[in-house]
Amino acid sequence: MGYKTLHDYLCGHNSLDDIWDAVEQRFTRIKLPAKTILLEAGDICENAYFVEKGVLRTYIKDGDDIVTTRLIDEGKFITSSSSFNLMEESLEYIDTIEPAEISIISRNDIMYLINKYPQTAICLCSIYRSIVVERSYRYSLIRTPSAEKRLELLYKLEPNIVDRVSNKQLASYLGMTSETLSRLLHKRKNQK
Repeated sequence: MGYKTLHDYLCGHNSLDDIWDAVEQRFTRIKLPAKTILLEAGDICENAYFVEKGVLRTYIKDGDDIVTTRLIDEGKFITSSSSFNLMEESLEYIDTIEPAEISIISRNDIMYLINKYPQTAICLCSIYRSIVVERSYRYSLIRTPSAEKRLELLYKLEPNIVDRVSNKQLASYLGMTSETLSRLLHKRKNQK
């Protein structure tokens, strides 16, 4: 489920209202144009990003090919999970697909909040649980053998994403060729 604001997201997972000002001060809000790279493969991801507006993605490069691994729209967090948590080089990139407004918090600021306000640890566990559920949906999506069923499942799980990314990015995310996606979208449009 996407939340409209960072406050709704964090306070929806746990009651942080009583320390909201302290939590909010640890975030930096910025506006970015489309195609802004927030993380490059090989760098250590030191930040988590909450998407207030726009669509962000993670992707890996395989030679000349770009493989989209996640698409995240408003009301969700995105980071390179293994790099952020283990402080190791990221295997993936993070960028903005469309103009975006994001709230950024560093790993150090999260640790500060956990140490000073233990209830933020409970909130963090809820956030991780949401990320695990989102990843579970993603794994179900990529394990679905039929290209048509993958697209149907994406419409069911992430209806706001489909029309906001290029067909090339969407096809990569769904594990199919652009031609197959185009044919399926055309078929879907004609059935309505």
